[in-house]
Amino acid sequence: MTLEPIAVTAAALRTALGNSRSEVLRRALDGERALANSAALEGAGTSDRTFAASGASNGADRAEDLLARALADALAEAGVESPDRLRDRRTHIVVGTTLHGMRHLREFLRGGPAKGAGLLTAGSVLSIAADRCGLRAAGVTISTACASGITAIGIACDLLRAGDADLVLAGGYDPVSEFSHAGFDSLRLLASDAPRPFAQDRDGMRTGEGAAILALERERDARTRGATVLARVAAVAESSDAFHLTQPHPDGDGAAAAIAEAISRGGDPDLIVAHATGTDANDLSEYRAYERAFDDRLSSIPVTAPKSALGHTLGAAGAVDAALCIAMAESGRIMPTMTRDCDLDRDSFPHLALVTKPMSCTLSRTLNLALGFGGSNAALLLDHRGAAPPGSHAARTPARSSVPRFEIPPDHESPADEILITGVSAIVPGACAAGESIADMPALVSGDVDDSLLAPLVDARAARRIACVSRLVRAAVRLAIDDASLPADLLTRVHAICATQHSAIGYSLDAYREVIEGGLGGGNPLLFAESVPNVPGAQCSLAFGIRGPAISVIGSRSAFVEALMIARARMIARGVERVIVVAAEERHPRLDEVLVAWRLAKNGDAMSAAGAVAFVLERADAARARGARSLAQLGAVSWLAPATRHWRRIVDAGRELLAASIGRVDAPARPGPLGRLERRMLGERLGETLGAELHAAGPALLAARRIARRESGTVLALDSFGAVALADFRALAAEAPHSRALQESRSR
Repeated sequence: MTLEPIAVTAAALRTALGNSRSEVLRRALDGERALANSAALEGAGTSDRTFAASGASNGADRAEDLLARALADALAEAGVESPDRLRDRRTHIVVGTTLHGMRHLREFLRGGPAKGAGLLTAGSVLSIAADRCGLRAAGVTISTACASGITAIGIACDLLRAGDADLVLAGGYDPVSEFSHAGFDSLRLLASDAPRPFAQDRDGMRTGEGAAILALERERDARTRGATVLARVAAVAESSDAFHLTQPHPDGDGAAAAIAEAISRGGDPDLIVAHATGTDANDLSEYRAYERAFDDRLSSIPVTAPKSALGHTLGAAGAVDAALCIAMAESGRIMPTMTRDCDLDRDSFPHLALVTKPMSCTLSRTLNLALGFGGSNAALLLDHRGAAPPGSHAARTPARSSVPRFEIPPDHESPADEILITGVSAIVPGACAAGESIADMPALVSGDVDDSLLAPLVDARAARRIACVSRLVRAAVRLAIDDASLPADLLTRVHAICATQHSAIGYSLDAYREVIEGGLGGGNPLLFAESVPNVPGAQCSLAFGIRGPAISVIGSRSAFVEALMIARARMIARGVERVIVVAAEERHPRLDEVLVAWRLAKNGDAMSAAGAVAFVLERADAARARGARSLAQLGAVSWLAPATRHWRRIVDAGRELLAASIGRVDAPARPGPLGRLERRMLGERLGETLGAELHAAGPALLAARRIARRESGTVLALDSFGAVALADFRALAAEAPHSRALQESRSR
């Protein structure tokens, strides 16, 4: 099966070195660094320097400001300065981050109003940023830690190739913050001065900030509308180390696998843009990955390390480097690494062709790598052949592309026309169940899930110091894969997608409180590592040895349906055989306080609950080949952002989506404005509801109950920032196992 070419028609960039890719490249070629004291870093002293972007808000809304500016820049370059021009095009936003609105949490913990804390969610940041540039588009935020920017680009390509979108604005953002600065300091990863990747005296990284947004379209659509094609996405490849929460695999196993997959699809690059944080373990691991992927070819490929000039932009890093790849291809010049040639550690990196001075070069293909906490790895290969030069305009008639279509591996030769659910589990306060027994679970009540309920499902030593949400994910996935009778050898190759609105909120609050009390030197390494929002996905990978991508969809009440959409797109566009989707939420008293402040609940109402729900999704041919029992079929997944947050428009948007849904519709429908909107949308079609707020896991629990009862239906997820999402599930008749092997595995 061939993959349709995806064109990059804009590459907006905002970093400490400038607010466009050309400006950033020019200043980097001149040898500039922007490491300095900055008022943007809360609580900074004279020695606390960072790479802060210029012109962004110094307030709690710095993330929204950075992202809004980058989105507006990308729209302008793509030729859609007026969002009204997007009305007839299905437009999505997919962004990655590690900090989302964490700066809002600072004000709350320092005595600010609880309503302000509600703005820390990634859904809030994205909604506000899109609103500021007049953009109404369905948006999703993901996290694979510092690999998030490339992961977002990969998801965008999936949505385009699966036919779920016509234009996707994809990339990443992260502001500077005392939270991340103190966290990296607690892990002893901050450099004494500017970072020196691959140097003999390298001693760490420095936090920076940035936002980078690429406009992505199917190439035939871009040509038809006369857009300028800056580059093509030749390959996006992702993997997990399944090794450690904060340390990379010492031999670069996962990174080497991602690189090898990327170059097998798109060919060797003319330039490698390295992740290269300047920490000892990261640089060694990354170099070994390059050696394994390129062998004796490595010494002939130039390598540059932008973080030496820009700092580590965290969730934006992969997208920042992608924009720089386009800038370097346009100019024919490679930016240097700010490590002097005489300082290069040649004993450790003998075959590294590090660019330490500006270099002229014609670039056909570039590869950039991003590595994140939890063992997330992502490689992006861009093809620059035939791209229009800067300032030119493509013909305004459809043009037949002479660019070769990129091949996917031969073991993925057919699309996923039919997606089956072969395992399901649910864990709520006081109960856990899998498969059909979920139908007999008691009604949801507010409260925590007692650890005694999880103990039989989670390794005690591994779970001793991990966050509540991590324990819930591990337990729910264990139940679901057992219910699906999924063998361990297949687990290593699955994709895992974890949905959560608040992730490890307890650890995040505790970690930030220690920073406030102890200053920038008061970070707690244990709390910080578990508070990164991709921790549910990372813990899923670590617990079950998953070497495929492990992604967290974060920050919205509709995250579960967004995760289903991503899973479906991957199975159709990439031929992925199996995806585990899990939704999980902690309960915390401060969350209830925020719900009341936003009038989403009243004091005395049943408040929030902790819980997790997991699904095993399989392509029909893969499920039948192993004789799996099928519980249900995943039908349509719909996702829409209304033109306004006004309730009438939200109701109209919901009803528009609901027109094609199946029968009755289950919805959380709690007291408060969201419940009222859900009831207005559904009327007599309202099916089952919940008795407590389970956030992103709420729609997942409703879906699990419907599947357990073998009933067809639709689940509605409505986010407080305006997103409306629906997922259809089609019941399948109960069936006997298809193989003796399945019966034997169940008896074991």
